Amino acid sequence: MSNEQRINIGPLARQIRNEGLEMLGQRSFQWSDNLSAFYSEAKPEVYALTAVLIDGVITRAQGARVLRPPFGLIYFPYGPSAGSITLSQEDIDRDRPFNTIQMAMFGTLMDAQTEEIEGIKTGNAPTNIQQVYWRLVDIMSNYIPANAEFSLSGGIDFASVIMSGTAQIIPTLARDASPDKLIEIARNSLPIVTRFAAGNVDHNTRFLRTLVTDESWKEHYLKFRTDCFKIKDVGAATQLVLSEHGEQRLRNAGIDNLMVGNSPTIGCPALVNFGEGSAINLLWNWYVDVAREVYPLVVDGRARDL
Repeated sequence: MSNEQRINIGPLARQIRNEGLEMLGQRSFQWSDNLSAFYSEAKPEVYALTAVLIDGVITRAQGARVLRPPFGLIYFPYGPSAGSITLSQEDIDRDRPFNTIQMAMFGTLMDAQTEEIEGIKTGNAPTNIQQVYWRLVDIMSNYIPANAEFSLSGGIDFASVIMSGTAQIIPTLARDASPDKLIEIARNSLPIVTRFAAGNVDHNTRFLRTLVTDESWKEHYLKFRTDCFKIKDVGAATQLVLSEHGEQRLRNAGIDNLMVGNSPTIGCPALVNFGEGSAINLLWNWYVDVAREVYPLVVDGRARDL
């Protein structure tokens, strides 16, 4: 089986959302003591179902942006049980502004996920979306001791960390750039964010451990290693890319290999485009919109976590 083998779940995910589960027939997955074999067989459908649910979560979060100016984000300073606060510019930690954004984006998406799942469980969601959720619950109950929300929240957490780290390292490497130039570089850097999401999800933790600093890993405030990235002109676009050293570190860690056992890589379900752009694309544009307010703090020295 080639290292280049990949499974594109986009057509299946779009068909499920548009036509419902009937097009799948009466498929079932035979439980096996060989977890890898069972997971390999079920994985394409699991990811397609997850993609449909992620699209609903992102749509819900995007719809609430206008109600939460200026960033469209909320955070939970005293924990979820104490309620949320709309993020304002004054709430951004000047020592760690990108950490604030990361936590607020995570909180916003988790809040949208909670509302989306609650609507499904109470019957206040379209029938086909309810069917998608319960189908995912049924499949996942065979091989993981968690509910379907686990497959969503893990991806939300990873996306928040990756996007925060990407937005943060750009001004670190382009120290002489103006805020407008930093925004331009960030907008152009969607390809590297997409590449991070396109790898095998089974690699997420090892991937992060390979590219973040040892200090930030210990502090659980992840910052990318500056020697693993560089700013480069790619055609007419100036963007963030992996450096040769970063590529080598991934190779040394075995993460450039697209295969895990017999399971071909699929990549993040958030890469599926249902018509308005993939969830990764929409979230990165949102991140850059927020970074527009943070980069001036970086340039004039008021932000100190670079």
